Amino acid sequence: MWRQGWPEDVEKLSSSDTQSRGTWAFVPEEIDKGTTRLILRERGGHKPRMRDVIFNYLFIERQHFIMERRMLKGIKERAEIAAADQDSKA
Repeated sequence: MWRQGWPEDVEKLSSSDTQSRGTWAFVPEEIDKGTTRLILRERGGHKPRMRDVIFNYLFIERQHFIMERRMLKGIKERAEIAAADQDSKA
């Protein structure tokens, strides 16, 4: 799991410091032998203001979705290639 700005002592942070906390997790979930689903979870640690929601939707979310989708497809391709190589060696 990748974390950003999430210290152990959250209570000691000022309200401006808590705006940057959040997590980004890659969670592999085994479906059956030889099949795994990769779940991407992203969580922010603050309640956004309306202007932040609008700005995020208009300027960040679409590009972020494209980047994450390409990244996950790349991980899938590399995992499938590695699995095929491993099967051919066995």
